[in-house]
Amino acid sequence: MRFDLIVNLMTLHAWKNKKIFIMGGGKQWRPLLHLDDCVIAFERVINEKIIKKINGEIFNVGSNQQNYQVFQIANFIKKRFPDITIDIAPDDPDKRSYKVNFDKIRKVLGFEVTKQLMMQFLKSSKH
Repeated sequence: MRFDLIVNLMTLHAWKNKKIFIMGGGKQWRPLLHLDDCVIAFERVINEKIIKKINGEIFNVGSNQQNYQVFQIANFIKKRFPDITIDIAPDDPDKRSYKVNFDKIRKVLGFEVTKQLMMQFLKSSKH
C-alpha cells in the first residue's frame, strides 16, 4: 500500500508548479482508498470472531466505485486548481495499471467504504 503517490504528487505539482504531468496517456487505473476506511478494514479483520473465518484469505480493500484512471484523477484536481495545465505524455515505459475488484471484501466481511475520496478532496481542499 502506498500513500505517497498519485493524489499527493498531483496536488503538490498543481499547487507548486501550476502543472500536472501525466505519463502513458493517463489511461492507467489506480484504486483510491481513504485512510479512515483502511483503518476500518484493518480493525474488522483483526476482530477475533472474523479471524477464524478469513484465516489465510486475501482481500483487496477499497471500492469498485473508486477505481479511477489517471486522467480522471488529474481532472478532479484541476477542479480545485482551475488555473493549472495538464500535460499528457502519450507513452511511458512503465505500463502498470491496477483496476482492482473489491467484491470479495464486501461479500465476505460486509466492508463498504465510508469516504468517497475524490469528493472529500473537492470539498475539503483549500488553496
